[in-house]
Amino acid sequence: MMSRLSPFSLVIGNIARKPFRTFILSSLVAVFCMAMFAGTVIGLKISTGTQLAADRLGADILFVPYGYEKSVQSSLLRGEPSSFYMDRGLVGELRGEKGVLRVTEQLFLATLKASCCSYPVQIIGFNPKTDFVVTPWMNQSLNRAMNENEVVAGCKISGNPGETIRLFGREFSIAAKLDPTGMGFDTSVFMEVDRARRLLLDSELGLLLRIPEGLDKSTFISSVLVKAEPGTDVTSLVNGLSEKYAIRYNLDFTAIADMISSISSKLSVFASVFRMFSAAVWVLAVMILAFVFTIILQERKKEFGILRIVGASKGHVRRLFVGEALLTSCMGAFCGVVLAALALGLFHTYIDVTLNLPRIGIGFGKTLLIGAGVFVMGLVTGPLACLPLLRKLGSIDSYLIMKEGE
Repeated sequence: MMSRLSPFSLVIGNIARKPFRTFILSSLVAVFCMAMFAGTVIGLKISTGTQLAADRLGADILFVPYGYEKSVQSSLLRGEPSSFYMDRGLVGELRGEKGVLRVTEQLFLATLKASCCSYPVQIIGFNPKTDFVVTPWMNQSLNRAMNENEVVAGCKISGNPGETIRLFGREFSIAAKLDPTGMGFDTSVFMEVDRARRLLLDSELGLLLRIPEGLDKSTFISSVLVKAEPGTDVTSLVNGLSEKYAIRYNLDFTAIADMISSISSKLSVFASVFRMFSAAVWVLAVMILAFVFTIILQERKKEFGILRIVGASKGHVRRLFVGEALLTSCMGAFCGVVLAALALGLFHTYIDVTLNLPRIGIGFGKTLLIGAGVFVMGLVTGPLACLPLLRKLGSIDSYLIMKEGE
């Protein structure tokens, strides 16, 4: 009998007796926790992921054909297949410029999901002799030159070293897998730039390829990446180089840091709105819970009066009321955090593509810490809503309440 009347059993019994009410209150807390967890994770990814992507690219300046800045951005950060071409002559001219430390070129080929290819994928041709962007990610997996019919696959490309992949009607052996980068490199295939160019021109797609007028079919490329000398003002370097070469080569140009900063600033607005929404949901949750608990208190005055008559103290009644709010909030907070984590885990690729984010995770430890913090905030939501009612709860006159029910 004493076990059945313990504070915990009374809390469980009262919650179970009103399942619909419990569900509504818990759902309110769960919605807040989902919004707060998702907003915090996305905001942290925006603040750290974009800058990390800039560091991982290893270049300071990017030159592409006019009108294709967004395409190369999507290709490098998210691996979206794209193709565009420019004159390779720019590479040699940039090497003699003051403030330029290293220059390398890349060639982008977008495969199709057809009989010619295993599946759609971005092929990136690079120059092993001058490259400083791709090769650092290959050092641990491939310490030799690639053969004619070998490629290096991104870590998320299906297939293991020694297996084959079909590209433009030809079979290539996977020499190695790239180390994880968190960028578009993870879903791309890499080969030597001259081999990639021949592959395209020899394929059926190459017959339909429209090379811009004036470009040499034997040397065309897609982009040029520049590493500035230490201490060089990158913005001034970009302005000087663009003024000299932009019109002559019909170029789009950008400083990698500016490109990342532009992405970050736009997405930060989204993250701020999300955080404001989460805060508004939390305030609304506290207000609604306070209103609902006020109604509940009016409905249960007789119940609390009986508890006082049978010997329960004011503190016991208050703890019972707060315990119900705490347990309700606990269920909602747990469900909200778990559901948000599952949603982010299942749809993280879709979220990255929609928000133009590089595919960089924030780590299990940080995610767990955020989840714990949001859970605690959700947990205190119910008890916080109860605080204004505790004084009123303690002033219940058991005798008068019982007379009202006669």
